[in-house]
Parts: sequence; structure tokens; C-alpha cells
Amino acid sequence: MEAKTEISLRSGERRFEKREHFSGEVAFVFDLRKDAPFEVTPEDTVHLVSFADGAHTGLHRHSSRQILIFTCGEGFLEEEGGERRELAAGDVAICAPGVPHRHGARPGTDCTHLAIQSGEAEWLE
Repeated sequence: MEAKTEISLRSGERRFEKREHFSGEVAFVFDLRKDAPFEVTPEDTVHLVSFADGAHTGLHRHSSRQILIFTCGEGFLEEEGGERRELAAGDVAICAPGVPHRHGARPGTDCTHLAIQSGEAEWLE
């Protein structure tokens, strides 16, 4: 089964460089409102969600896309009937509308992500 979720940015794809007003090298990955690989609308809600070791959501889907920006730890995203895809801090996943999926922390680690979406989730389990 072909995955419908796009992994639009992997943590290793960032370009670190020296910047004025910063010590050492930093990476400006994107501005959420200007040049992100997705659009954030005024209707979107933004939740910072932390999962304890191995915790995850139940299977659910959204009427619009859901953007997951992993900020720390090691997590996963799995579409119904698909392979579990490992994600880590700095990775960005864009879940297609209507696609049943679950996400959370991998066993043995905690995980935190920003979840950006509009509308309500439909919980399937």
C-alpha cells in the first residue's frame, strides 16, 4: 500500500550556518506563515502534544490535512494498513485528508510534536 502521508522535511536536511546575532551555527528551517512546505490558515488549531514512552493516538482521520512537526524525542506515524514510519525531532509529516492514521512515541522514548489542523478529528478506535 502506497503511503498518502508526505514526509516533507527530515531533520538531516537542515543547513546550518553562521548568522548575525547568534553564536555558533544555526538553521532557520522555515517561517510557519511565509515559506513552510505547507500553508497555515487562520482556521488552524496548533497543539503541542507530548507522548510518554510508547504512548500514541488511537486510529483517527481528519477532514482536512494534519501537519505534525516533531520537536523532540523519537516518534512514528502509521497509516491504517501501512508500515510504521519512524520520525524524530526536526521531521515534518503532512497527513492527507481522510486518511486513517495514528502517531506517537516509539517504545523506549518520549516524543513531542506540534499538531496543526482545522476541523475535528474522527476517532476510529
